[in-house]
Amino acid sequence: MFKTLLTQAAMLVIALGSANANATVVTHEVQANVQNTIALNQDANYVRYIQGAKHGNVAFSLGNRQMVYKPNTNYYGADSSVVEFGKKHCIWFACWVGWHKVTYVFNVGPGYNMGLKNAAKNMKVGLAYNDKYNNFDLSKEPYKTIVREFGTITLENGHKWGSLSSAPGVYDFTNADKITRFANQNGIAVKGHTIFWHSQLPNYINSTSDKTVLEGYINQHVETMFSHYRCDVADQSLCIKDWDLINEIISDSPTANAPGPSDGRLRDSHLYRVLGSDFVSKLFIKARTISPSTVLWINDYGIESANKKADALYSVVKEQVENNVPIDGVGFQSHVLADVSPVELMHNMDRYRALGLQVNISELDVPAPPKVEYIKWIAGQILDGVKIEDINLIAIGALGRSEQEQQIYFENFAAACEMMTNCSWVTQWGLSDNESWMTPVARALTFKADLARKNTYFAMLKGLSGNGELRQPINDFFDFIFGFIF
Repeated sequence: MFKTLLTQAAMLVIALGSANANATVVTHEVQANVQNTIALNQDANYVRYIQGAKHGNVAFSLGNRQMVYKPNTNYYGADSSVVEFGKKHCIWFACWVGWHKVTYVFNVGPGYNMGLKNAAKNMKVGLAYNDKYNNFDLSKEPYKTIVREFGTITLENGHKWGSLSSAPGVYDFTNADKITRFANQNGIAVKGHTIFWHSQLPNYINSTSDKTVLEGYINQHVETMFSHYRCDVADQSLCIKDWDLINEIISDSPTANAPGPSDGRLRDSHLYRVLGSDFVSKLFIKARTISPSTVLWINDYGIESANKKADALYSVVKEQVENNVPIDGVGFQSHVLADVSPVELMHNMDRYRALGLQVNISELDVPAPPKVEYIKWIAGQILDGVKIEDINLIAIGALGRSEQEQQIYFENFAAACEMMTNCSWVTQWGLSDNESWMTPVARALTFKADLARKNTYFAMLKGLSGNGELRQPINDFFDFIFGFIF
């Protein structure tokens, strides 16, 4: 007995000596009560040891895993096959390996609160910023989390033309400037989004059918935006170096692969109908003339897999580059509503690398709505009087997706960007599930409503850090159908 106690004490010394920690909990039981040692929301890691029955109580490390202590909620870890879910204040694990009892040593300290942005080796990590946050108290949430986790911010709506201008030459930058200043003053780069998007134009643009007048408005808008958010000034608080110049210009069903007056690759938008198919090149040339140092992006969805839309965008961009049109990069929105092969994703990224262009994951979210909750939510919308055509059912195609598949996608997209030399950053489209444009029930992001980190967070962390694996999730269509029925 005395020998056993000495051995266990030695194990504790080993654990303490190898950990940069503030406190340690050692347990040799199936249950570890850490309530009085690990504070609410404090980060911790654990080291696992085995007492070898045949060799006395010889301890050896099986490696470190990250976990986060959240009383009265689940516990999440970087490796769900090792870190099991917990209940209330006690961490429960499968603590038997064969006939050998497992010892868990919880090392508590600040080292596991680095944030996504610091885990990324070769890229920036950002989020789409909800415009409603505008008091900027860094001692409170969500600002503490935003500053800790992210290196870039994209305004969901604040920089769009329709949000800024109500009449020709009339702009209200008040809210957009507050957010832009907050970001720049806290070391967070801002990506402008977006100068031109068919879905959010001012009414006076949508009602203008004269080509000369419309071109005048467009030129004025480019000059106004790039002048207001310029970087070649002493005060850098409104500096924006990267802009999504054009958003979603490719048709969802492209029908032609050659340019011309009726280019079936381009979306049938108001800008296209009035200005013609050369409006793309004219916009990029105008922007580069006004602001030579600004990085200019073209951004679209549904281009992650091998499909006609991805090929149509590539052919449009390739023609522009071959004609010396100054496109600097392509944004892959990455709203993962359908299955995406990591091989196809990287192939699509790589062919832009061959053109000398950057790419980025610009609007990442991966819905995994629980079947019962999603159906109840739809029923609740209908009972509240919402017409079925007005209900946001964007995530319904992901109804058969499991949480494990969701985690694989977050890891895949982060890892793919980390592996590609021309991938500049990964942006998730929103901070927490309750703010997702897909509705909260889609559970599409990496943080819960209370900003507790989900397993998707740790999957993304793994991919960003260079330790990610590329795997193909299997979302069975029949799971979706039978999930609806049963």
